Order: sequence, then structure tokens, then C-alpha cells
Amino acid sequence: MNSDHFVDGITMEYFANANLGGEPYAVTQTDFVYFDPANQPPNPMVPPAPMSIRWSGDCVCPATGRYLFAVTSDDGSRL
Repeated sequence: MNSDHFVDGITMEYFANANLGGEPYAVTQTDFVYFDPANQPPNPMVPPAPMSIRWSGDCVCPATGRYLFAVTSDDGSRL
């Protein structure tokens, strides 16, 4: 899927804790989800650990059928 399938893009909210708690430190918009921090925070306003990120947006699939959404992480995730 490409950015054309996400209505209004994807909102990324960065939190300076491991549980998405409180107000986000930073909020940005993107066209796709790819995150590989390599031990670096994605935004200088957010400390490297602990941290959590919430991606949200509406995906419009181009056709009826089966789709696979997957996530890989080492500290926990929800999809």
C-alpha cells in the first residue's frame, strides 16, 4: 500500500513514556509508517527511553480482499 491509501496521511504522536500516557511531546504527519530508530529518538523533543509512538489514520483498501498488516518490535506493540 502506498500513501494514496491513507486518507489525510498518518498522524504520529510521540510520548516520553512507555505507555502512551499524558499529552504527546510532539505530533507530526507522514504518508507511510516506517520506524527504525537505531537507538536514536525520531524527534529531538522526545527522550530515547522510555518512549512510545502512536500512529493513527484511516486506510482505504483498493479492492475487496485479504490484507496483511504486521508489526515487529522488541518492547511490545499493538496493531
